[in-house]
Amino acid sequence: MTQGELNRPENRPLREFAASVLGPDLRIENRSRSFGRQSIIWQITDPDGGRFWLKRHDLPGLPGKHTAPLLYERELNALENWIPLLGEPTWWRSSELVAKSDELTAMILTNVEGGLLDETGVSPAESSEMFILAGRFARMLHDVDLPSHDRGDSVEYYAAWGERSLAEADDIVGVETIKWVREVYDNGSEFTDVRFVCTHMDYSPRNWLIDRREEGIRFGIIDWERARIEHWLQDAVRMEFDHWYREPHLKDAFFDGYGRQLTELEERQLLLMKLVNSVGSVTWASAYGDSHFEQSSREIIERLRRVL
Repeated sequence: MTQGELNRPENRPLREFAASVLGPDLRIENRSRSFGRQSIIWQITDPDGGRFWLKRHDLPGLPGKHTAPLLYERELNALENWIPLLGEPTWWRSSELVAKSDELTAMILTNVEGGLLDETGVSPAESSEMFILAGRFARMLHDVDLPSHDRGDSVEYYAAWGERSLAEADDIVGVETIKWVREVYDNGSEFTDVRFVCTHMDYSPRNWLIDRREEGIRFGIIDWERARIEHWLQDAVRMEFDHWYREPHLKDAFFDGYGRQLTELEERQLLLMKLVNSVGSVTWASAYGDSHFEQSSREIIERLRRVL
């Protein structure tokens, strides 16, 4: 969606929703992505200079497993039910819900100060500190005490998860590759005694904000649309063959912040999760025409062949 498309008739309900919450005379900047899963992201500035975000999730009728209501409900659940349990935000900040429209599957969020870590020039010391804070925040989130964390038998759960991820991948990823993945993954047999917790599920520097203050760096976190109860290692998967692959010391920094290191079994589980996630990413990226993400996911699969 281009800036000029903001005034299209189909976007009128969203503009009216924003005006009903934030008042008239709003300045709206379109920040929606032009690739991958289509959604609407608007940065809104009110007449007093206050900044907000309007977010509408998956647009109806597009390919993919996630529907608009599912992503909308997941983000709402995290913002309304999880974030308040984390206590007073001092060294950290998260998006907060200002208003929602169930009819539009849209929400208005507060702005989180700072720059996205993946898009901000930082010193090595700042990068390490951000990964320490990210580990600290992840541990705080994973320790949230909510009922109904049980997912049943964890091996059965991960057998089903793997099957869903691999079911339609033969033609896209390759029959021989998927045969190898199934053999290595072994129906999730190594996922014993999994700890299921509140997870962000898209936890990486692309959703972390660095906010430099006189008193030190403040950590920001956004984009809760994938949040759900899962294996706590799901919040480490995106970094394993990305930032940690390029700079292994950042993995140490993250787990220093988390408060413990991985066991040998957890290291193995993390690699297996990354493998299955990468297969799923290839099929997802192919469906949405995200060629860069598809290629990087294929490269990760090949790297994993050398270590699994």
